[in-house]
Amino acid sequence: MSTHELASIVLAKQPTVTKLVGRMQDAGWVKRCDAAHDKRQSLVSLTAAGRRKVQPLLKQAKAHEAQVVSALGAEPAHQLNLMLERLIAAHSRARDS
Repeated sequence: MSTHELASIVLAKQPTVTKLVGRMQDAGWVKRCDAAHDKRQSLVSLTAAGRRKVQPLLKQAKAHEAQVVSALGAEPAHQLNLMLERLIAAHSRARDS
Protein backbone atom coordinates (compact mmCIF):
# COMPACT_ATOMS: atom_id res chain seq x y z
CA MET A 1 0.00 0.00 0.00
CA SER A 2 1.29 3.48 -0.74
CA THR A 3 1.99 6.02 1.98
CA HIS A 4 -0.67 8.20 0.35
CA GLU A 5 -3.26 5.41 0.77
CA LEU A 6 -2.15 4.86 4.38
CA ALA A 7 -2.47 8.58 5.12
CA SER A 8 -5.99 8.54 3.71
CA ILE A 9 -7.00 5.52 5.80
CA VAL A 10 -5.66 6.91 9.08
CA LEU A 11 -6.85 10.45 8.32
CA ALA A 12 -3.37 11.93 8.73
CA LYS A 13 -1.11 14.09 6.61
CA GLN A 14 1.30 12.23 4.35
CA PRO A 15 4.49 13.67 5.92
CA THR A 16 3.33 12.46 9.33
CA VAL A 17 2.64 8.97 7.97
CA THR A 18 5.98 8.94 6.13
CA LYS A 19 7.83 9.66 9.41
CA LEU A 20 5.82 7.02 11.25
CA VAL A 21 6.50 4.45 8.53
CA GLY A 22 10.20 5.28 8.81
CA ARG A 23 10.15 4.54 12.55
CA MET A 24 8.19 1.34 11.93
CA GLN A 25 10.74 0.32 9.30
CA ASP A 26 13.57 0.98 11.77
CA ALA A 27 11.75 -1.30 14.24
CA GLY A 28 11.49 -4.02 11.57
CA TRP A 29 7.69 -3.98 11.41
CA VAL A 30 7.32 -2.78 7.81
CA LYS A 31 9.39 -2.65 4.67
CA ARG A 32 9.33 0.01 1.98
CA CYS A 33 10.05 -0.29 -1.71
CA ASP A 34 9.59 1.90 -4.77
CA ALA A 35 6.45 1.34 -6.81
CA ALA A 36 7.20 -0.27 -10.17
CA HIS A 37 4.97 2.19 -12.03
CA ASP A 38 6.31 5.32 -10.27
CA LYS A 39 9.69 5.43 -8.54
CA ARG A 40 8.61 8.53 -6.60
CA GLN A 41 5.93 6.49 -4.84
CA SER A 42 6.80 4.36 -1.83
CA LEU A 43 4.94 1.13 -1.14
CA VAL A 44 4.72 -0.19 2.41
CA SER A 45 4.09 -3.75 3.54
CA LEU A 46 4.11 -5.57 6.86
CA THR A 47 6.97 -7.85 7.76
CA ALA A 48 6.50 -11.07 9.73
CA ALA A 49 7.53 -9.14 12.86
CA GLY A 50 4.93 -6.48 12.01
CA ARG A 51 2.20 -9.11 11.68
CA ARG A 52 3.16 -10.54 15.07
CA LYS A 53 3.04 -7.04 16.56
CA VAL A 54 -0.37 -6.19 15.10
CA GLN A 55 -2.19 -9.46 15.95
CA PRO A 56 -2.81 -8.66 19.65
CA LEU A 57 -3.86 -5.11 18.70
CA LEU A 58 -6.41 -6.40 16.21
CA LYS A 59 -7.72 -8.82 18.82
CA GLN A 60 -8.13 -5.95 21.31
CA ALA A 61 -9.86 -3.78 18.69
CA LYS A 62 -12.32 -6.55 17.80
CA ALA A 63 -13.09 -7.16 21.48
CA HIS A 64 -13.67 -3.42 22.01
CA GLU A 65 -15.93 -3.24 18.96
CA ALA A 66 -17.95 -6.21 20.22
CA GLN A 67 -18.32 -4.51 23.61
CA VAL A 68 -19.53 -1.26 21.99
CA VAL A 69 -21.99 -3.11 19.72
CA SER A 70 -23.27 -5.05 22.71
CA ALA A 71 -23.80 -1.86 24.72
CA LEU A 72 -25.53 0.01 21.86
CA GLY A 73 -27.42 -2.82 20.29
CA ALA A 74 -26.99 -4.08 16.73
CA GLU A 75 -29.09 -1.50 14.86
CA PRO A 76 -27.78 1.65 16.61
CA ALA A 77 -24.23 0.31 16.20
CA HIS A 78 -24.90 -0.25 12.48
CA GLN A 79 -26.24 3.32 12.14
CA LEU A 80 -23.21 4.69 13.98
CA ASN A 81 -20.93 2.79 11.63
CA LEU A 82 -22.74 4.21 8.59
CA MET A 83 -22.46 7.75 9.94
CA LEU A 84 -18.75 7.33 10.67
CA GLU A 85 -18.15 6.00 7.15
CA ARG A 86 -19.96 9.06 5.72
CA LEU A 87 -17.85 11.40 7.88
CA ILE A 88 -14.65 9.72 6.74
CA ALA A 89 -15.71 9.92 3.08
CA ALA A 90 -16.62 13.61 3.46
CA HIS A 91 -13.29 14.31 5.15
CA SER A 92 -11.42 12.52 2.35
CA ARG A 93 -13.28 14.46 -0.35
CA ALA A 94 -12.61 17.76 1.42
CA ARG A 95 -8.92 16.97 1.82
CA ASP A 96 -8.54 15.87 -1.82
CA SER A 97 -10.15 19.04 -3.22
